[in-house]
Amino acid sequence: MNTVWVKLGTDENLFSQETNLCANQSQSSGAVDQILFASCMTTKGWHLESQPESLQQAVASDSPSVNPLKETLDALVREKEKRCQNPELESFSPKTACDPTDVTPQRISDKASVSSEEKSIILKLREEIKKSQACAVETYRNHGGDNSERSAQVLESRQIFNDKNVMDLYEGQQTWGAFDQRRKELCLQLKDVLSR
Repeated sequence: MNTVWVKLGTDENLFSQETNLCANQSQSSGAVDQILFASCMTTKGWHLESQPESLQQAVASDSPSVNPLKETLDALVREKEKRCQNPELESFSPKTACDPTDVTPQRISDKASVSSEEKSIILKLREEIKKSQACAVETYRNHGGDNSERSAQVLESRQIFNDKNVMDLYEGQQTWGAFDQRRKELCLQLKDVLSR
């Protein structure tokens, strides 16, 4: 049996908005506090229901609240796409791709170091990404099925490597090209591990 958040008369957008809002409001030491998250969801009219997996699969197309993992991850992808369209990040587009798998050999050969103007944007972006990653970890942990804890741990370990990659760029210990190459490698490794 799996537990899912349910609220009658809702749609996919409302579920995504409210889970993201509650996850953001429930941050504690860089992770989502599950008690605060549950309290927030309950206040918004959501409740947990136990459903056998076979029932979940049968009604998945009818009820967006049945698959909170997919809904939350889809919302995080939309959030990332919105972040990538931020005019403040426009200066990064020649240096790195929004999607790490789109990093080109030309970007990997970039020998430039981070500029002082880019540093403040990098720190702001780093904090936004850490919040999104923490939300993804908690979502996997709570709704990832049989491999929930394993998937959450994989994401957490990759966060450490991703953050080190960003900080190495920020501190001038690597070039944009080295940053891009490592970023792409980490993304491909994560996809490979989670697909197993």
